[in-house]
Amino acid sequence: DLPWKWSLAEGFQELPLLSGSTHGSATCVTDAGLIAGRSGLTSAVLWNDTGVNEFLSWKTQTREPVAINESGTIVLHNFFGSEPQSFVWIDGEVIPLPGIYAPTGSLSNRRAYDINESGVIVGEARSEPPDGVPHATRWINQESEDLHPRNTAVSSARSVNDHGRIVGYLKFGVGNEDAFIWDKGEVGILNELIDPTLGWELFFATAINNAGDIVGWGHLKGEATGFLLIPVPPCPADCAPFYTDGTWGNDVVNIDDLLAVVNSFGESDSPCDVTPANPDGTFGNNEVNIDDLLSVINAFGPCP
Repeated sequence: DLPWKWSLAEGFQELPLLSGSTHGSATCVTDAGLIAGRSGLTSAVLWNDTGVNEFLSWKTQTREPVAINESGTIVLHNFFGSEPQSFVWIDGEVIPLPGIYAPTGSLSNRRAYDINESGVIVGEARSEPPDGVPHATRWINQESEDLHPRNTAVSSARSVNDHGRIVGYLKFGVGNEDAFIWDKGEVGILNELIDPTLGWELFFATAINNAGDIVGWGHLKGEATGFLLIPVPPCPADCAPFYTDGTWGNDVVNIDDLLAVVNSFGESDSPCDVTPANPDGTFGNNEVNIDDLLSVINAFGPCP
C-alpha cells in the first residue's frame, strides 16, 4: 500500500516515503494540509510542504497515527499485540492514555479514535474484569472518563467536535447497534431523533463536524448504506449571523435574519433557504426567494 492525498484542484497525488520504505499509509489531515501517517512499519511521519518527515520511530511495534488536530497533537494506536494501546504525541513527547479502572498504569485495552482542537480525545476502553467490555471513553488532559451509558452492554465513542459533542455507537444487548450522540452529559439515540417512517436504522456514527452534521452507516429499508444526518434547527428562520465554525443563528429572528435573506436572494446553498418545510424534516428548495423573506418576517421574535 502507498500513501496518497486528494484535492479538488490537483486530484490524487502519491506521497513520498522515507528512504528504504516500500509502503505506508496516510491516515489523518488538518485543515492546513498537514498529513500524518506511517512510512514502513516502524516510522510515524508527517507530510508538509517540505516533504516527508519522521517524528517517531520504534523497533518492534507499529504505532500508527489515527487523528491530528490543528496544533499538531497526534493520537496514535498500536495495532500489534493481543491488547490494543493508544497514545498521544504532544511536542515530541509520547504519553500513554490511561484506562478507566485500576490499575491505571496498565497500557492495554484502550483505543482512541479522534481528537478536537481543545485536545479532547475520544475512543473506548475496556471495563473492569470479569466483564471487560468496551466503554465509550473521553480523555481530557490525558485523564480518562467513562461515558458508558447506563443499561447498555457495549459502547464506543468515535468522533468529537470542537463543541465537545461526541458520536459513536452503543448496544443494549442482543440485536443491532444504535448510533448515539453525547452532549453535555446527555445521550441521544439517533434512531429516536429521526422520522421512523423514513425507513432508516442508524447503527454506527463515525464522525461529527462543528455544524453538527453526522456521518455513519446503517440500513435503509434493509439495505446497508452510509448516511449523512443534518440537524434540523428548531427555529429555521433564525439564519443569521453565520459563524466560522459552520453554525448560524442566535435564538432570535430579527433584522439580521431579514438582511441575510435579502443579501442571499437567488442563492442555492444558504441557511436562509428556510421554506418550504419538507417531509423528510429538512427545509428549503435550493433557492432563497420571496417565500423565505415572508417566513422570516412571520417568525420575528425569540425562537420557541
